[in-house]
Amino acid sequence: MTNWHVERLAEPALQGLSTGTVDRRAMHLHGSWGNFYENTIALDTQAPYSRHGYGFAAVNTRGHDAGTISEDLSDTSSDISAWMDHFDAQGTDRWVLQGHSLGALKIIRGMLDHAFGNRVSAVVLLSPFDLPAFYAGSGDAGAIEAKKTHVEQLMAKRGANVAVPEDIFSTWPVSLGTIRSALSIGGPLDVFRSRDGDVNSVGNVGVPTLVVLGGADFAATPDNHRVADLVEKVGAEVTLVEGAPHNFAGFEVQVNAAIAQFLAKLA
Repeated sequence: MTNWHVERLAEPALQGLSTGTVDRRAMHLHGSWGNFYENTIALDTQAPYSRHGYGFAAVNTRGHDAGTISEDLSDTSSDISAWMDHFDAQGTDRWVLQGHSLGALKIIRGMLDHAFGNRVSAVVLLSPFDLPAFYAGSGDAGAIEAKKTHVEQLMAKRGANVAVPEDIFSTWPVSLGTIRSALSIGGPLDVFRSRDGDVNSVGNVGVPTLVVLGGADFAATPDNHRVADLVEKVGAEVTLVEGAPHNFAGFEVQVNAAIAQFLAKLA
């Protein structure tokens, strides 16, 4: 059984879990579905890293411990950096960053902004998705802008921290301010634009990249078979797990195999 240790940051006040060796570490960022208590794919993926000599941490960024209800989506890179500093002080000197869903987008954003210096040797992106298209329910730019305008009108009346009405979004609780950020075309996390075939950001992170997609992912825009082709063309390694849902439940073995093969290729 894996022995997990609770990790805490004082500023910003965040919590996470860690296990294993300290010199080489993989760090997992959670997606919108939950945290390390709920989304077991995070902790399941520790196994291939351990076999390849990596410690593992699963962490949150601000606003995420209770889901995405109050995430700002603009402070995530600094939070990831703070976690890396925390573990660097324990002796970590080589990093693989892994993110699931929204967590994958946070990692792409930070890498594009060079927010982590030269500390990251590789990234693993599990179920990255087109954020504005998903929250708008459409890949059409006009539909995205229309929903964003509607959200802004509600924000003017109710404030940014009020939950979005179910007629706008009902999959999980999210604040008006968070969904406004998510609907921003060209915003901080509009980095996986599969709606118009532009996933070039994935090819520009500057380190070896693995993208793992589920063939039955409800968040995919368009179908993930097409997305896999787009990702492969920009130079990332891609694994499409047929039949797998967004959280890979029931397909953990295939995900871990893809991660293990990727790690084996790293110098």
